[in-house]
Amino acid sequence: MVTYTTTYNLSEVSGPSVNENSFIKYLKKYREDILCDSFYFNKENKKNSKLRKIFLQNVFLYKKISNPKQKTSLILRLDLFPFALFFLNKNNFNGVFLKTAGDGRYRVLGQKKFGRFFVNIQTFILKSNMHKFSGIDCVTKCQVERFNNVFNVVPFVVQNSVDISEFQPPKFSEISKKIIIGYGGTNAETRGGVEVIKCVNILSNNGIDAGGVITGDFKNYEVLRKMAKDLFLEDKIKFTGSVQPEEMKNIISSFSIGVSFLSKEQRCASEQKVRQYFSCGVPALLSSSDDNDLFQEKGLALVLNNEINLATLKTLLSFNRDKIVKYTHQNLSLKAVNDKRLKNWNII
Repeated sequence: MVTYTTTYNLSEVSGPSVNENSFIKYLKKYREDILCDSFYFNKENKKNSKLRKIFLQNVFLYKKISNPKQKTSLILRLDLFPFALFFLNKNNFNGVFLKTAGDGRYRVLGQKKFGRFFVNIQTFILKSNMHKFSGIDCVTKCQVERFNNVFNVVPFVVQNSVDISEFQPPKFSEISKKIIIGYGGTNAETRGGVEVIKCVNILSNNGIDAGGVITGDFKNYEVLRKMAKDLFLEDKIKFTGSVQPEEMKNIISSFSIGVSFLSKEQRCASEQKVRQYFSCGVPALLSSSDDNDLFQEKGLALVLNNEINLATLKTLLSFNRDKIVKYTHQNLSLKAVNDKRLKNWNII
């Protein structure tokens, strides 16, 4: 018997919650023998502070790991500050597996006031309990290297996946004649919004009917709006604001080219939006990383090392969309990726 437990709040719209909701969907569809348990926290309730959330997460985790009624294998996906791990007795389980462990650097924590102090607490918790895990995975080789540098443990690489039943190519009747350059994620001001506007500008200046779509409700919204206005593109660039997950699939399937550019610090990520582009048959213009270099090699994307130009965009528009979809189904789907994860842990 196997149990999966996560302390992430799956009611939130965030990368981890999308990832874990997808994993639960995989388990329910393909692995009915694995029990699922996830944490819920109503952050709209004004009484619910961040400290209260951490406390309730640990109460939840403690109940799941202390004195189980029967011996099972346990899969954990942990949010920050899992103090309850100190009560975990690995002998009560057939194996304890840490899913999607990250790179061990906790960059988001480090950016906060007293960040180094919080990073040290998080690192101490995991270092003290690292011996209890039978298996660990991270989403990229880069994360594995960083994790090993911190904890002296080498995890498996299991990349992020995409729900191919949700993200599908558009029907023929839905395909627009206009070329749409799109960004389907959050934090567009630093992760691809600028490049979307540049692409639309290049195509428009060469007499090609093109438009741009940028999703997300982000702090520096006006920076991108001003850029579009200065290039006389305000009528060609659509800013959607915040988008619910169920709406994103229709937006992404309308793209002719998907864009994602990460800073060097962020390039250890295994980007969900890029996999969503591919599942819809959308070729991508990407920054360099281990994942993205492979996608270029497989004919799914182009990795940009210089300035964007018309030739690059025309090459992407000529990519075989059916080939992109086929590769995604075989290698990046929920089933393909998570079957690999469970096989690594000898659960299947």
